[in-house]
Amino acid sequence: MHPHHLHAHTTAHTLDTARRRLARTIATRRQVVDQPDGLRSSTLGRRSSLGGHGDPVGTIALLGTREHDPLADLAQFVGDRLAAIADQLTPPSPIDPMTRLLPLLPRLQPRAANVAARCFRMLTGRIDAALPAPPRLTAWPGDCPGCGVRLLQLHDAGPRDHWTVTCGAGCTCTGDGCPCQMPIRAQGVTHIWLRTTLTATTDRKAA
Repeated sequence: MHPHHLHAHTTAHTLDTARRRLARTIATRRQVVDQPDGLRSSTLGRRSSLGGHGDPVGTIALLGTREHDPLADLAQFVGDRLAAIADQLTPPSPIDPMTRLLPLLPRLQPRAANVAARCFRMLTGRIDAALPAPPRLTAWPGDCPGCGVRLLQLHDAGPRDHWTVTCGAGCTCTGDGCPCQMPIRAQGVTHIWLRTTLTATTDRKAA
C-alpha cells in the first residue's frame, strides 16, 4: 500500500475516534444541563416569597434554556467537512460520512489520499485542541529505520490490521535508496509502516 494511503487510513481512524470522544463529551455536558437536581440550590424553597431560589418561573426558565455549546458547533463543522468530501466521491447519503469514506480510501490516487489525510489531520487537531487531555500515542520499541532516532509511535485507532507506526521525529522518505524500508518509497512522504510490516522487519534484523 502506498504510504499516502497508509496516512489516509491512519488519520481517518484517528479522526473517527476523536469524533466519538467529542460526541461523548457533548452528551455528558447535556446530561448535566438537563438534570434538574444539578441546578437546584441547597436552599431551594426558602425564598419563595421573594422569588429567587423558590421561584418556579425562574426555575422553569433556567431549565428551558440550554447555553450555546461551542463543542456542538465543532461537531457540526467536522461532520459538514466530512460530508462535503464524501459527497464528492459518492452519491449523497444520510449514512455517516466517515462510514462512506473509509472503504474508498484504498481506491484513491495517492495524491488524493494525501489531501484527505491532511484534512483528517486538521479536523482531529481542532477536536484535540477543544477537549482536555488529548490522547497520547504509544511508544513503539526500536529505532526508526529511516533516521535511526528512537521515537517510533504506534497508531492503534481502528481495526488492528490497520495499525501503523510513524516516527515522532517527522523524518521523510528520500525516495529510491532511502533506508526506511517502506515497501513503497515515496520522496517527501513522512515515514509510515504497517505495524505488522515493521514487526517483521525488526524480527529479521534481530535474527
